Amino acid sequence: MSSSILKWASETAARMFQRLASLDWLAALLTRLFVGYFFFETGWAKINNLESFTARFAAWGIPYPAFNAALSAYTECLGEHSRSRAWRSDLCRSR
Repeated sequence: MSSSILKWASETAARMFQRLASLDWLAALLTRLFVGYFFFETGWAKINNLESFTARFAAWGIPYPAFNAALSAYTECLGEHSRSRAWRSDLCRSR
């Protein structure tokens, strides 16, 4: 009887590890969503307060502060969306 319990436990553990192995993409997805949220949030805040962001660029001596502030804010906000879209297409291709 104890050998059948050991066999059942071994088979159950093997099935659990196979299921966990099939979720190897989950950690990358959660990390990208977590980091992406903060990139999007800060980009959105910069877009909604572009005058202040431009003034900060001018104070730092960055050339063409209005252009560079807008470019930086929109790249931060929309660039994350493009990157996550590219990752989803990679995921679909690999499965």
